Amino acid sequence: MSKRLFLILCIFSYAVACAVTGCVGMKYSAPVPAHHAEGQRERMLELIDPYPGEFRLSQHIILKANNKEYDFVGYLVVKRRKGFRALAFGEMGGRIFDLIERDGKREIAAKPAAMPSNPLLDGVMEDISHLYETGEFEDAYPSMKEENTYSLVIRKGGNRFSEFVFSGSGDLMASMEAVDGRLVRSASYSEYRFYNRWESPLPSRITLVNHRWHYELRIELLKMDTGPVDERRLFD
Repeated sequence: MSKRLFLILCIFSYAVACAVTGCVGMKYSAPVPAHHAEGQRERMLELIDPYPGEFRLSQHIILKANNKEYDFVGYLVVKRRKGFRALAFGEMGGRIFDLIERDGKREIAAKPAAMPSNPLLDGVMEDISHLYETGEFEDAYPSMKEENTYSLVIRKGGNRFSEFVFSGSGDLMASMEAVDGRLVRSASYSEYRFYNRWESPLPSRITLVNHRWHYELRIELLKMDTGPVDERRLFD
């Protein structure tokens, strides 16, 4: 086993220990609906999902955990209402992770042999869904934030909430997800740019903190391609 993979295994073993022993994020209370926010709900539902129905991303990803940082080259392929595939390669080009979601079912096609699965299935794959697979929700309402900005609060069943916060210009600035009154993950979005003539600007930098599994992902979007995704190439 390489020193790099050994250190990654240590990071995720630490994350599992924290999850088992009850390390959780800060408390979260869903904000109350805003008054006089007619039309804001529909507009914000569009703004939280700036990506096309099918796309491919090339990314530079830095994983930070336990005060250590590791670089990856990431590739993400998404076909809405069908699934996604996320791959991560190390500095020397070796495949480290290969994560697949198909029709709501998740599988790990590649990972270091001794690495536990839960931080990937419940951690990283849920992070990807939060960032890129917002879905369709009926139970959503706008709420007023500080400095006259709004957020969109989405109830996902039970005591699970997602919240998306917008700047005055309408860009998505931050998002978070909470379960049972505790933050699970939170993200910030910045440096919006246009990619490959896609009509909507996309955040070129995303920082996501997973509070349950205790790691941070810094994601730089290098390239986006739109167009049909071949399901055979996506899942095989």
